[in-house]
Amino acid sequence: MVAKCRVFILFLAVLLFPFPVFSDEAYIELIPNGEVYGCLNCHPKKDYTQNPFGADFNVNNNVWDYPLATMDSDQDTYTNGEELQDPYGTWIEGDPPPGNVSIVTNPGCHKDECPASKILGNDSYNLNILRDFRKVICRTSKGRLYTKQYYCFSDDINDLLINDIHLKEEAKSLLLKSIPKIEAFVNGQEIQLSDKEKEEIIVFLNNLQICSSVPFSLFLDKVKKDIKNNTFLKQNINLLY
Repeated sequence: MVAKCRVFILFLAVLLFPFPVFSDEAYIELIPNGEVYGCLNCHPKKDYTQNPFGADFNVNNNVWDYPLATMDSDQDTYTNGEELQDPYGTWIEGDPPPGNVSIVTNPGCHKDECPASKILGNDSYNLNILRDFRKVICRTSKGRLYTKQYYCFSDDINDLLINDIHLKEEAKSLLLKSIPKIEAFVNGQEIQLSDKEKEEIIVFLNNLQICSSVPFSLFLDKVKKDIKNNTFLKQNINLLY
């Protein structure tokens, strides 16, 4: 299963999952499991603006406690504490990371902001499958890295898809065809990507790359290389199941 799923997981990690570091990294240590998303916990774009969780954290004097933990800052039906694996706000700075780090999610990013939601709209069933998929690949260090990169370039992806309806339809088609394999992978089943499917993904990424920014283009080069070499999640992939 390990060798067969790497390429498929790479494509999904790039397309499905919302940022570089800009704020004082000391704040990362003030929330439980803050290192998983780093500054992305509080900042939605490539600047110093704050997302809903960042704003609530600031209003709360940058203190993690029960009131902040029980809020749902990004209105995704999960409280901040549930997303950061400390539902009652009992963690304090210096404590070991609470809960299960592999299922930590971003408390400041509503699912509707991510490219997959822009592509699939209100298809809640498939979006939940993708959410579960993200949790699975985040069990590895490389999976977390690619997830962060996905969020880093989510604005780039959204802008490209908004400005090119054909590219958006191509992305939607690939996603919908991938859902059965995504669900199988989440359930621990063996999956395989054919040479034809790999070629379709490469063609899509090439089209995505035409009008992309230089940093995003460089990232896509890395993605395509990993697809061709089957190297994504090569390290620590045994941790997936």
